[in-house]
Amino acid sequence: MQHLQSNTTLQGGKYRIERVLGQGGFGITYLAYSFSNNKHVAIKELFISGINDRSGYDNMVKVSNAANIYSFTQQKEKFKKEAKRLFNLNNPHIVKVYDMFEENGTAYYVMEYIKGTSLANSINKSSKDELTVFSYLNQILDALSAIHTKNLWHLDIKPANILVSKGTIILIDFGASKHIDRNSTITTSSALAFTPGFAAPEQLQCDMGKFGPWTDFYALGATLYQIITLHTPPSFTDILSDGDTAFSFPEFISERMKHIILWMMKPNRRERPQNVDEISPILKRNSSQLNNFIIINKPKVDGSETFINNPHDDFSALFDENGIIWDYDIINSYLVSDRFVEYLNSHSELFVENISKKTNISIGIVLCNIGWLMKEGRLKENWSCYIKRTKTRIDFSFFSTSIENVYNALDSVHLKSLEMISCLSKVSIAGSLLSIGWLMKEGRVVFENGLIKSL
Repeated sequence: MQHLQSNTTLQGGKYRIERVLGQGGFGITYLAYSFSNNKHVAIKELFISGINDRSGYDNMVKVSNAANIYSFTQQKEKFKKEAKRLFNLNNPHIVKVYDMFEENGTAYYVMEYIKGTSLANSINKSSKDELTVFSYLNQILDALSAIHTKNLWHLDIKPANILVSKGTIILIDFGASKHIDRNSTITTSSALAFTPGFAAPEQLQCDMGKFGPWTDFYALGATLYQIITLHTPPSFTDILSDGDTAFSFPEFISERMKHIILWMMKPNRRERPQNVDEISPILKRNSSQLNNFIIINKPKVDGSETFINNPHDDFSALFDENGIIWDYDIINSYLVSDRFVEYLNSHSELFVENISKKTNISIGIVLCNIGWLMKEGRLKENWSCYIKRTKTRIDFSFFSTSIENVYNALDSVHLKSLEMISCLSKVSIAGSLLSIGWLMKEGRVVFENGLIKSL
């Protein structure tokens, strides 16, 4: 038996183990119930594979070989330091630690239980669209800013250590983290742990004196690359020898996203971002509050609003507190793609929902693209598609009489939502999106500070 059994209690009955959530080389994480707080928590137990065994009768964790006692003692001290560091961090994108204690010959710490899934599990199903990835990036950088301010480097950022819960990103597993004291000295001498493909060159070379925020940024770049392409990140030796050609980016990836990934994954640490503040201006061009999306659905027949969480659902558009947050570079990279046009022209009886799933582009941006391409004349004559849910046929006649109304609505008020455009122009959400795409191609609508504005 390597793990605690269900109904095992810890701390004199304060916590009751329910089941194992996961197990790695350095520990076991359990779902437990906290009787003092009347809620579920996650409890991490230090249990090192190959070093520790457990007594079946009293749950004591033992060191299987006396030669490993010193190593285990070192790891236990590091484990407790990890818990204390997390306890002192207060950020919505970093897992919260509530308690730490020793029992059964080992150490434990108690964390919030997060109902979500890791990015590693999530990308097993499909890649993430770029707007979603920008949202994730903004939240991860917020977490990194908090830990880097404390002179703490995570050193194991990867999809498996990033949880997603209702659109919120939470960074977990600080087991590989290192802390720098005021004299710029690493405060732990424990062995380095890293994940190949995500570890920066200075990690692979075990050169702790060269660790810094740029080390985490390398792993973050590799993470972004994997979740948006589903490809394994190239090794730094491949990047050194092949340069940018070591990467395989899908056609729909914007130049901005490519730039961020390539910048973060520079083999030379001095050529990477040196702190979060260097990255922030690039993200602000995309949105001032990427992590505070309001996603507004087409109004129901009864006039009520539906708020949804998935930008692929229905007729969604993304907004922040200042208005529409679509990024021109992102949209333009889809609009000019010959592959996208070929896909549209080579299929009959197309549904907008299917186009969205096929291209991994939100339905709102798909409609905007179609409007642009109709104006550009790149869609075949009499091209049309359908909205599956409402059985509406989309062609030029569907929105041709709406374009001027939408244009006038864009300039009539400081817009807060696509619904307001629809209300003012008396044009459906779908028709408004098609019209905006058409007006963008005409050059009568531009992006300025993240807002769509008429000229």
